[in-house]
Amino acid sequence: MNKKIPGVPLSVKPLEPNGSRELSLIAFRLLTQGKLAHQRLDVQLKVFNYRLRDVTNNEHPR
Repeated sequence: MNKKIPGVPLSVKPLEPNGSRELSLIAFRLLTQGKLAHQRLDVQLKVFNYRLRDVTNNEHPR
């Protein structure tokens, strides 16, 4: 479970008790890639959440 992943310190724990360190690795890389990448991801997440809300909210179709 706690196997060494190249480029990730062992201090990076899984995000959940039974979570994978691969997901933690993704989060770790995102956190260490700097503010610009973080802002870009934030925008993508907002767009994704907006589209998801749009799809699941049948009361207000486009």
